[in-house]
Amino acid sequence: MKRVVSALILLGLLGTLSGCVVAAAGVGAAAGVGAYSYLSGELKATYGITLDQAWPATLAAMDSLKLDVESKNMDALGGLIKAKRADGTPVKISLKPLGESSTDIGVRIGTMGSKEKSERVHDAIRQQIGV
Repeated sequence: MKRVVSALILLGLLGTLSGCVVAAAGVGAAAGVGAYSYLSGELKATYGITLDQAWPATLAAMDSLKLDVESKNMDALGGLIKAKRADGTPVKISLKPLGESSTDIGVRIGTMGSKEKSERVHDAIRQQIGV
């Protein structure tokens, strides 16, 4: 009986995880970026560029969207940009290097997050890096 319950729990977890992977891979393939995922109100994408390349491209994207950058901090471990939209909605962008040639960029718009608005920020970043 214990084995049956364990097997059912494992199958349930695998089903849940595989759905997330498929959804993330499907969006990433359409966007031309390594991987996309939307978790907890933050839309993350992995770009095939270094942190040193991603940082100025992300700041240029903020400028092109006319977002008011309130703070920006970067070091070898990553970067964080805090901005506001014209209506005062907070924007948070985190950058994290993944090895030598890729960077994970997470975008969160507002306190609950907005996938559609976060996608617009990623579109602007992709335009800046030429993807």
